Amino acid sequence: MYLLEFVNQVREAQSYGGLEELPPTGADGSTPLELAMGCRFEPGRMRLSSPQAAAAVAEATGLPVTSDHVSVALPAALAPHAETVAGGRAYGRGSAAG
Repeated sequence: MYLLEFVNQVREAQSYGGLEELPPTGADGSTPLELAMGCRFEPGRMRLSSPQAAAAVAEATGLPVTSDHVSVALPAALAPHAETVAGGRAYGRGSAAG
């Protein structure tokens, strides 16, 4: 499956229209993929806005809902990207606190 197909599958599960291209990075540091899919990347998963959104995305993609009930496991191809994004956020919080 191509990346944009997966993005649109996630969007449509949440009742958003499809995209032809990814948006720019958000002012809050959200990645284009996070903005496009309406999620926040964490290691190995995408956190969605609600348990209902997670259930809809899980049903549409065939990926499992995680134990927190608001996240869905990421496909293996996106897991390294999510690790990098989440690690960057953790680093930013650590240096801001110091």
